[in-house]
Amino acid sequence: MSDKRYQGNIISKTPVAPADGFADTPAPGVWSLDEALSYTKAGLWPNLSNGAAEYAYIAGYSSSNRERISINTAGNATNFGTFADDAVTYQTGASSNTRGIVGGSGRTSNDYQYWTLASTGVSQVFGDAVQSGSSRMTANHTRALNAAAVTDDNTIEYLTIASTGNGTDFGDLTVNRGYFGTLSSTTRSLFMGGWPNNGVFDTVDYVTITSTGNATDFGDLTGNRAFCSGVADGTRGVCSGGNSNTSPTTYVNTMDYCTIASTGNFTDFGDATQTSRRWRGAAGTTRGLFMGADAGSGSFDYNRIDSITIQSTGNATDYGDLVKSGGTTFGSMSNATVAVQPS
Repeated sequence: MSDKRYQGNIISKTPVAPADGFADTPAPGVWSLDEALSYTKAGLWPNLSNGAAEYAYIAGYSSSNRERISINTAGNATNFGTFADDAVTYQTGASSNTRGIVGGSGRTSNDYQYWTLASTGVSQVFGDAVQSGSSRMTANHTRALNAAAVTDDNTIEYLTIASTGNGTDFGDLTVNRGYFGTLSSTTRSLFMGGWPNNGVFDTVDYVTITSTGNATDFGDLTGNRAFCSGVADGTRGVCSGGNSNTSPTTYVNTMDYCTIASTGNFTDFGDATQTSRRWRGAAGTTRGLFMGADAGSGSFDYNRIDSITIQSTGNATDYGDLVKSGGTTFGSMSNATVAVQPS
């Protein structure tokens, strides 16, 4: 009997351990049960208990600093690199597993900037947004969408995250509105609530990310809200906080959820830790984080991070603090199924 072994195009007399040992790492080849058990005990065999590290990133309000926080382990954010300038004020972000993009239609710049997520280096110019004014981004691991979040525009544009270049027209929202929330799966992006010229409303639109075209009605939130924020794990989306009317001081602690692949109205999920708006949402495979809310003073001055388990229901819990209050979020999920989107 031959003593040669065949593993992932490698022929050898001894077994070759799977690389990294994370749950999303393949283990090609042939092993005996004893060998698989030995690698499992050593933490080198892929299984659901040893998933790759997941991080969320946030750009501080009126700051060039970039922060990072672990999605797997509760604690405070830490500084993690810088942006080319502090023009990320009021801007938005999205990511693939390896690259983050921030910018597009901020109050001070319409530049997109990008950086390699694992790097603490300075961001680089990606391209320019089509529309001007405030906007909201959402993404899967390949394409990012950026929708105008001002009351006199309904434009959606798209970017290919792995390349560089200017935004390209995608289509339109169902109605002109600003200050909505966003979330996405690998196939769909949702645009939730918003503040049109005649008040706050509960409409939710969706688009298929890989195509182009105008948005379609999805259903309604549990109430009228603007400045809300979303997270998603690939199958379920959760929306948190916001204004319940056009008064800037009427904030809510509402959280509601939907099944992204279907259509229909949202359902009550639980309560955020405080009444607030302008949370910034980021998610991994199981956990969603809402960061840096405006808690009622009229400015981005609150550094709290809320945590939820997306597939459950219930109230959010305090997770830790940001270094600098407020900002724009996006994230890397390593082995997650959906990129992070802010609102």
